[in-house]
Amino acid sequence: MTPEAPDVAETASFLRRFADLMSNGYNATYLHRAADLLDTLTVRVTAASDERNSGATNTNPCPIMPMRWKPNATRSSMTLTAI
Repeated sequence: MTPEAPDVAETASFLRRFADLMSNGYNATYLHRAADLLDTLTVRVTAASDERNSGATNTNPCPIMPMRWKPNATRSSMTLTAI
């Protein structure tokens, strides 16, 4: 587990407690969603860190839909496109 994990857990706990103090509404819902996202992302970061430390190599950041930056023909910018 990464050193930042306890801070993230504490923050997610605070967001849930604060949302519980609020009346049921959009703000409370958003705080609960934010706490859930923090938990989910913490698990993903920990898994990626463990995978990286174990020596496994996965160059694809998104196994469901690989993406690549590609020059845009009409503008002088880059566009993110599916491979």
